[in-house]
Amino acid sequence: MTDRSGALVTAIITTHNRADLLSRAIDSVLAQTYPHLEIIVVDDGSRDGTPELVGRYREKCEKLRYLRHDTPRGACAARNYGIREAQGEFVAGLDDDDEWLPRRVEKLLESFRDEYAYVCSRDWIVYSERVEQREKKRVITLKEMLYRNVTGNQILTRRERLLAVGGFDESLTSGQDYDMWLRLLERYGSARMLPEPLQKVYRDHLGERLSVSRGKIKGDWRLYNKHKDKMTKRQRKVRLMELKRLKGRSLRLSEPFSIVNTGHFLRYLRYYLRRRLGRV
Repeated sequence: MTDRSGALVTAIITTHNRADLLSRAIDSVLAQTYPHLEIIVVDDGSRDGTPELVGRYREKCEKLRYLRHDTPRGACAARNYGIREAQGEFVAGLDDDDEWLPRRVEKLLESFRDEYAYVCSRDWIVYSERVEQREKKRVITLKEMLYRNVTGNQILTRRERLLAVGGFDESLTSGQDYDMWLRLLERYGSARMLPEPLQKVYRDHLGERLSVSRGKIKGDWRLYNKHKDKMTKRQRKVRLMELKRLKGRSLRLSEPFSIVNTGHFLRYLRYYLRRRLGRV
């Protein structure tokens, strides 16, 4: 077993006009039990108090670096900037409104093997009135991911792998994480999911990530067309039903029944029934 206990890990936090939430994300990285960390905050053209906030952290933390786009270029461009500038052998991402639990980096790095494209974990999903976990499998394959993103929004992997597959696709307006995970799985094999939740994903505040905007629908269509050639007929059916769901369109009863035994039948049958009952 390769000893990676001394490997440098770069934590990349991308942010845009969220100074009120960014402190929580930075604090959660500073609280990590793994000692060999570099922190990069990439500011995508914020016009709030983000520069001043990060400046105060930099006065106390030498391992924190601040990168900035003077005008917003989007989350993918910000992530790619951070990856290019990272000095770590490994890279782990964090959204500015989320939070790592203290042993996240330690446990992800400990579980990483070169036969895995990447490692990730289950998350705590935090809503205003409840907290829940989402069941995820311990081994994630390209076949499973072509149905839907079961990985989530963040991983840990080697920096060189993110560069080798071309970084995040800056032409996509949504699904950028999903697209990157698919490309990593296609090139490097399956991924490992740790069963223990090691991250809190907050959905208790209003944000663009919760809205089904035209940009999201357009991006998801573009993502589907980018990867559909590697999909089976059933995988395409699931992706197209998801696109209909995002648009708020009704399904035919035959559509859910065409994907029985894929693990996705009940999700779209429930959606069909809610539409029929007028609850969507």
